[in-house]
Amino acid sequence: MSDFSELKRLAEAAPEGPWFGPEYAPHTSHVFDVDLGTLLEYQSIDTEKDACLRYVAAANPAAVLDLIAEVERGQRMLLAACVSLGGIGEALGADMDDDADHLIGMISDLKAENERSEQHRNLQQDTIVSLRTEMAALRKDAERWRAFVNCARIKFFGWAGYGEKDAYGNSPGNYRHFGGEFWTLHDAPTADKAKAAEILNGFADAAVAATNKEASHG
Repeated sequence: MSDFSELKRLAEAAPEGPWFGPEYAPHTSHVFDVDLGTLLEYQSIDTEKDACLRYVAAANPAAVLDLIAEVERGQRMLLAACVSLGGIGEALGADMDDDADHLIGMISDLKAENERSEQHRNLQQDTIVSLRTEMAALRKDAERWRAFVNCARIKFFGWAGYGEKDAYGNSPGNYRHFGGEFWTLHDAPTADKAKAAEILNGFADAAVAATNKEASHG
């Protein structure tokens, strides 16, 4: 953007005129005349003459073309802003005959709503990340349990609480107990994998139930 401050200063220092070109003063060698209110030519007053000449020098074709270009850029920007504002107003269903404050208020409300939506999306994203982390941990726990149940060899010494019934024929609550040995590598595999899985899963189920029961009473 060009700086027109000096041109403005010189224009303010020059006489207001009116200014006349050669077409208004035929048969003279003057480029222009300035009527200072006394019908005297500017050449007769040195101070006014100098002010005029400085202004004319500053208002050269290049400076004037820059000024016109700046105005045209401003007009294009204003037109673009008006078109954008009109498009926004139409999208919002606003009455374009309303004052600008009403439309600006609608845009402010829309911006606030957009910010709330962005916050909601961020919260959803945080929730998704948290769920994925939890699912990864659960998947790892499941992999560990399956590896434990299906390890190379399991040898039980005994177990209790699985098939016993009380005097009324009910299972004894969440009590389970077993003793055994476990190998990750062994030449002789588990003799009865189905029975081993039944004992281990029964123990785990009872442990979960007992833990939840204690938590509910805590």
